[in-house]
Amino acid sequence: MKTPAFWRWFTANKNKLKQIHTLPKREQEELLYWLNKHLDYHNPRIKPQLHISADNDGPPSLTFAVYSDHEIRAAMLQLLETAPPYKDWIISASQDQTDAEYTQRKKSQEEQDIQDLIKYLDSYS
Repeated sequence: MKTPAFWRWFTANKNKLKQIHTLPKREQEELLYWLNKHLDYHNPRIKPQLHISADNDGPPSLTFAVYSDHEIRAAMLQLLETAPPYKDWIISASQDQTDAEYTQRKKSQEEQDIQDLIKYLDSYS
């Protein structure tokens, strides 16, 4: 299976990520921007969560959070399956929301979109 571009970027930057607490604020922000951007190229609904101890206590970890959507889980699993082995990192996944929470969030957003559209249309009356 072809290695996604995300893992090529991560491999090139994993040591810098481990030392993120020692970097200037601007470099930290830039590094996190590119982490998110490269993951967006794979699937924008998968979100990374870095857990890196400031005092290097324990191995750093990268966890992928996904919504309960089947398509997103499939993309996340494909990403995990193509990950190169990292002896000094813990790579894992977590489900951000249950199906019921995801459905409620989606329904709430649709209701808000409708309310916003009604307000917009009323403003032209």
